[in-house]
Amino acid sequence: MSYWKLHYGLKIQRKNNRTLYIVTVLSQKGRTRDVAVTKDVYETIKEFKNQDKHFKNQDERHKEYLSLSEEEIAGRGGAFAPSAEDVALHRMLIEELKDAFLQLPPVQARRYLLVHALGLSYAEVALKEGCSKSAVKHSLVLAKKNLQTIFQNRLPETPSE
Repeated sequence: MSYWKLHYGLKIQRKNNRTLYIVTVLSQKGRTRDVAVTKDVYETIKEFKNQDKHFKNQDERHKEYLSLSEEEIAGRGGAFAPSAEDVALHRMLIEELKDAFLQLPPVQARRYLLVHALGLSYAEVALKEGCSKSAVKHSLVLAKKNLQTIFQNRLPETPSE
């Protein structure tokens, strides 16, 4: 089972001196179905599955780390052990970022994440979204401006003298 709740399997079969690349898919009704695909499609899905496994393992390591006490972390030695305050501040920052992104229009939030989190170029995002590079750039300028406004509004007022 995949981390992202996709249900599929991969296998290679040899039949009549031919190599068949098979993706086994699980339907919503719980039935499996084998689908023959090209080697390129098989390799792409295999790479996705490996990345998926990597993300799952990484997520599990982070969950385990956050559940440890400071003493347990310090006892493991070697690794930087954030304090409980640092962990709490980190979680608060993540929540603030999520809240800020939820306030952006969906197109701005999506394009901002595609460029800045996934590292896609303006041209790649434009192709993916069916728009021009200038439309992507404009969305990112607006997203940055909106995020700055959101975070400026969250800053406490400084007393004037």
